[in-house]
Amino acid sequence: MAGETIISIAYGLDVKPKNDFYIATAEKGIAPLLIAGVPGTFLVDTFPFLKYVPSWMPGAGFRRKAKEWRKLALDMANVPYEAAITRIKSGNFTPSFTSYSLDNMDEKGDLELQEYVIKSTAGSMYAAGSDSTVSALASCILGLLQNPEVLKKAQQEVDSVVGLNQLPSFDEESSLPYITAIVMETLRWREVTPIGEQAMLHDEKEYPDPFTFNPDRFMKDGKLNGDTRDPSPVAFGFGRR
Repeated sequence: MAGETIISIAYGLDVKPKNDFYIATAEKGIAPLLIAGVPGTFLVDTFPFLKYVPSWMPGAGFRRKAKEWRKLALDMANVPYEAAITRIKSGNFTPSFTSYSLDNMDEKGDLELQEYVIKSTAGSMYAAGSDSTVSALASCILGLLQNPEVLKKAQQEVDSVVGLNQLPSFDEESSLPYITAIVMETLRWREVTPIGEQAMLHDEKEYPDPFTFNPDRFMKDGKLNGDTRDPSPVAFGFGRR
């Protein structure tokens, strides 16, 4: 689901429920990043001078892997982008980040560079969003399983506002403050990127009893409590994303 959402937003492509080609391509491109991102995985992490040795030498296996992984990373960026371009040129396409960005390129600027940036950005969206989305959803499910009373209150709010046998939409968001509080508490309780943000989102002065999953900390008199700091600007870091 997370992969389908991002592929759709980035490229406007349809994704199969199982064994989807674009999802598989993206997963292959991300897998090496998860391996190489662990400090000490390769000897070159400890002895940087090894990056200068030929790939055939003992201890230089990382160079051969890097060559293979580079192709996977390029496929992750190129394959869905080219498929999106084909659809856009046919005129039968779903609006997406790619179509919107191409349509808004500066005709007076460097078109080749702009297209490269669009393709690279779209390609990075899967890497940036898929795992973080899954992490947040898993944390939310864990919090609800540990606190069934929270789930019961959430269900009552959804039923009273949306009704039965249908899903909520963003039109009801302002009328579902407790659901919003659950989202905020999920991002705060088990932040997706637990680096420097962990201390901020578990500051006892800002969030009493910080390691307890408690969406009610964001509620007051049936409404969102504006006095409790919103964790969302911190939860994913302070970069442009």
